[in-house]
Amino acid sequence: MINRIILKWKSVGEIRHRRIFLSLSLICLLTLCAFFPTFSNDFQMGWDDQWMVYNPMTKGHLDWNLLKKIFTTSFNGQWGPLNQLAYTLIFQFTAYSSFAYHVYSFILHITNVCMVYLLVDKVLRDCSYLSDTRINRINFITTLLFAIHPLQVESVAWISASKIPLSTLFYLGAAYALTVFLKVRGLKCYLVSLTLYACSYLSKENVLMFPLLAVLLCFMYRVPLTSRMFWLTVLPFFVITVGFGLHLVYEVSGYNEVVHIETFGVVQRIMLCASSLAMFVYKWAFPVKLSWMYWLPVMPGSEFPLWMMLAPMVLLAVCFAAWTWIRKPMAAFPLAFFVIHLLFVIHLLFLPRNAIIADRYMYLPILGLNILLAFALSWCLERVRVRWLRHAGMIIFFSMILSCFALSFQRTKQWHDSKVLRESDFLLYKNEDPAIFPVNHMNN
Repeated sequence: MINRIILKWKSVGEIRHRRIFLSLSLICLLTLCAFFPTFSNDFQMGWDDQWMVYNPMTKGHLDWNLLKKIFTTSFNGQWGPLNQLAYTLIFQFTAYSSFAYHVYSFILHITNVCMVYLLVDKVLRDCSYLSDTRINRINFITTLLFAIHPLQVESVAWISASKIPLSTLFYLGAAYALTVFLKVRGLKCYLVSLTLYACSYLSKENVLMFPLLAVLLCFMYRVPLTSRMFWLTVLPFFVITVGFGLHLVYEVSGYNEVVHIETFGVVQRIMLCASSLAMFVYKWAFPVKLSWMYWLPVMPGSEFPLWMMLAPMVLLAVCFAAWTWIRKPMAAFPLAFFVIHLLFVIHLLFLPRNAIIADRYMYLPILGLNILLAFALSWCLERVRVRWLRHAGMIIFFSMILSCFALSFQRTKQWHDSKVLRESDFLLYKNEDPAIFPVNHMNN
């Protein structure tokens, strides 16, 4: 009897591993095809590549002095020593071959795709009562959209943005290790999570929302918020984050540059926050007319347009109307995931920014919206009994995937170099309000 159970368990495990392999193989193949033009793209020499990649640390002789400089030097408010170290290592073998740097960015993205699949699969199996078929469907849709959505192109096709996929890789690894700890209470897993979180910060500085993600995961794994276990789990992450934050403000960004700037008032920032969230959701749902820069439509002291003043009220109305659904754990988690990972970039904090949104800011937060859509599609497939409606839904879904694939492929080609990128974006926005896409910035 015991041998029969063991054989059955092994058979189920083999089937599950085979399914994971086939699903990820298909997703990775589609991702490779969607981003294939990136391998023939050049550096963005009219933008940050000219100082983020072409700098003395990249082409320097790799010794202890250079390593010390890489880990202790910030420039232009940027600090990502692990990513800079990767640039330096690539240079040792290929010099300034744009192909090698694009391969590096793409490998990071593909690895993140695999991590997303494993993390979503684990959280759903540990924390939900969904059937195996529904979990597989939700996970496949979520990961596929993460892999090939057009909003991901900027983070993959722009070499200087490789710090985003790299930090995300460590970030997802830290989250996965934490889920293992919450399930089996292994101290080694917790230490691995702390270490990977630190590596995430060493790759890109604005990943300081992990303690809030730890709170969300404790909520999903039913750790009581008043328990000793909860505080022992999340408190070290908050302590480390305070240290990272002080380092970011005083050593990386520079206190004077962060605080002593002309900025918006509190009420205006609330409007900017709501408008940014709405624009992120809109660009996710309709990823057309994407741009390398979405300029702020207003400047400090200027009057806000009507659509921006109405944004907070519309956002509150939507939340109120969907409150019964939003407060369910399986909906609350992805929504909270989406919002908390945008807190640094939706103008709540007094940081100097000239863009209202950016595609690269959605690289990780997009996961929350993808999960929500995957849940909705899965629910429709299971609950809708009318055959033609189900077929229509499947046609719409496959059309959406095909559109994302085609748009990502086209957008990747537009990232060929600075000239092609800015000319293509200018053609898209040439009939828009100059305040939104000022022509004089094209030559900067």
